Amino acid sequence: MIRATPLGFSFAGLCAGIKVRRRDLGLVVSSRPAVAAGCFTTSRGRAASVVWSAARVPSTRVRAVIAASGNANCMNGPREAADVETMARAVGAALDVEADAVLVATTGAIGIPFPVEKVEEAMPRLVAGLGDDPMPAAEQAAHRVAIEAGG
Repeated sequence: MIRATPLGFSFAGLCAGIKVRRRDLGLVVSSRPAVAAGCFTTSRGRAASVVWSAARVPSTRVRAVIAASGNANCMNGPREAADVETMARAVGAALDVEADAVLVATTGAIGIPFPVEKVEEAMPRLVAGLGDDPMPAAEQAAHRVAIEAGG
């Protein structure tokens, strides 16, 4: 059997209620510290997730990436940075890794308070759903690309 995903990575995705009736939360986990790099917007209106993740790469110790779709958590004032840290801490606690080893990505509506409590509530289900299939974690990203491409 040909394996299309890298060894040591697991994936999960689910509907946490950020969107209505579609997967909106994805998690990618490395079983050991992983090398990560990034390319980020230079816009002055960067979301807190961009600021958080850009401050942590390049790195040789990333353990997880959590991605939320449906709310960019941008232009929300001081609350937005606190919500990103809460997301990273929730992932870290659930996986028993440092929050600084968790990258955060958010996309969606701008200027609407982020429902971080939905991420916290979904974390046990998200971690329980981790598996070898990357599609649950990638579904919201693929849907977003299709919309932006006019599909």
